[in-house]
Amino acid sequence: MTTHSGLLFITFGAQLVNDDSPECRKMVAHCLKTMLERLHRDARNQLFDVVIVWLKDKKVRIVF
Repeated sequence: MTTHSGLLFITFGAQLVNDDSPECRKMVAHCLKTMLERLHRDARNQLFDVVIVWLKDKKVRIVF
């Protein structure tokens, strides 16, 4: 799973944000949670580092 975790993380993250179906978002969130729980700490931290870099980009606009 570690080999493909980056691709899955980005794909699931986009799906979680963009899908209109609450049921689909719920299942995607469950998949993300399960994947993060099963990954070794170093692999998980690398994924979080990607998110931090992405959020620091000036082109990204965060709306709450």
